Amino acid sequence: MRAPRNNLERADPSAAADLRRASTHWLRHTHANHPLDAGSDLRDVQTNLGHTSLSTTTLYTKGNDTRRYQAVNAFLEDALSAGGV
Repeated sequence: MRAPRNNLERADPSAAADLRRASTHWLRHTHANHPLDAGSDLRDVQTNLGHTSLSTTTLYTKGNDTRRYQAVNAFLEDALSAGGV
């Protein structure tokens, strides 16, 4: 007898399939990227992951155009509000 489908399976079968294939290593990579997407500092993520080297942490993270845009935009807004540009 087949187990009943869960909510994720009904709502998004593709995401449910991805989750079934998930590993602890995948979860670690995901954990590294979500805080960055939310604006956390890479050094804080490094500390949370327990990496001695920042270069190790960057192996876990993905490039993200939106994240880069937001960082540059925040820098420019800060510079403009301080009268630096």
